[in-house]
Amino acid sequence: MISIAPTVRVVACLTLIDLWSWLFRFYDLGRGLERGILLAVLALFLATIARWRYSGPVRLALRPLQIAVIVAGLAWVVLAVFVTHAVVVSGDLALDQGQDTYRAAIYLRRGENPYGKGAVLDRMTFADHLAAREAAGAGPKMPQDQVDATFEQYWRDLDTQTRTRLVPTDVPPASEAERQIRLLGYKYGPVPVLLAAPFVGVMGPATIEIESALGCLGLFVSLAGLWRARGFAPELCALGLLAALCEMQIPWNSIRFTATDVWPLMFGFGALWARALGRERLAGLGMALAICSKIIPGGLFVLLLLRDRKPRELIWFGAAAAVLWGPFLLWDARGFGVNNLLWSLYVAQTRSAWLGFVAPAYALLARVLLGAGALWLAWRALTCPERRVPLFMALLTMTVIAAGKIFHNNYVPWFSCWALWFVLEQAGADRPLLPPNVDPLAVP
Repeated sequence: MISIAPTVRVVACLTLIDLWSWLFRFYDLGRGLERGILLAVLALFLATIARWRYSGPVRLALRPLQIAVIVAGLAWVVLAVFVTHAVVVSGDLALDQGQDTYRAAIYLRRGENPYGKGAVLDRMTFADHLAAREAAGAGPKMPQDQVDATFEQYWRDLDTQTRTRLVPTDVPPASEAERQIRLLGYKYGPVPVLLAAPFVGVMGPATIEIESALGCLGLFVSLAGLWRARGFAPELCALGLLAALCEMQIPWNSIRFTATDVWPLMFGFGALWARALGRERLAGLGMALAICSKIIPGGLFVLLLLRDRKPRELIWFGAAAAVLWGPFLLWDARGFGVNNLLWSLYVAQTRSAWLGFVAPAYALLARVLLGAGALWLAWRALTCPERRVPLFMALLTMTVIAAGKIFHNNYVPWFSCWALWFVLEQAGADRPLLPPNVDPLAVP
């Protein structure tokens, strides 16, 4: 038994998770081995604190926590204002996810399919697959030394004639050339595009920045509402919200870099909030919005629909997903499939993930083992006591990331939100979580 005061222990755990997630910023691109180690150590830490039992309630003063939450929130508001101003002045967004979403919204306003054949909305894949397209006979119709400048021109004005010169679409159907062309569409779900499309004509790229900041706010509100609905004391909710605001990867990636991950997280935790309040229709709708924003992590939230299998939730989820996905599947099912639903199968292995440093045969073996572990964790998330769900969802998310080909910093909030919630679940009761000598990870 570790005899540490409950309040000190909870604050220390939340602080350690926040600091640990920030380490991923320092071990970034090309540091996949270190990132894998950080991921493994955090998973071991969560499994370890799952075995701790607390001797009493957490004692906190509400007013100082409220002031700290306001100060931290205002700091991110100031960042959002500065970043929005920079976007207005420069005329574009900082990184590719926001840039792609902005241009996909313009496509949609023009009546073009952002997932369809001929769409060019992924500058990273355009560059990475240039040689493959040339080998397949679908290369740019211009000298090699003009490609970069021509692409930048297209990226500024999205001119269709310039696009056709860069990516000709007059290729044989079902050919390698057509397959390569179809890989250049929008890579995320339709929800961010549908949210932005009504406003980009007026506000331009600032639309994406403003909506990302609002999405970040929505995520914090969803987390606080969920924790309050779970019965946590106001002081514990305020502490958890402060920890979420200080988990730098959440607002930094959504506000500074307009990463699309904030949308599935906001809708997913919002759905769980609705479920905790008994609002089954809203829960099903939220789950649909989560997976239709981004397949992963949105799909991991959808897994929890199977936990209670409430018919009303399932019906609303299915109906909303059909409304959001259906038009794009009817428009161009193959394009929507390869760019949104199945893109992870086509993306190349990178050294941002630890498997980028492993020989292909061993990487395959590691993925098989991690896949088996993910299935077990998914089953445990569906069958464990309610208070253990955040633990197994955090571990499941980390396992999925560990098995992936890419691990960028915008993936960190996928598991850090679950980890923070799990610590609060540990602290939310004034009694031992489990009887002595019971292993919380064991199958009941």
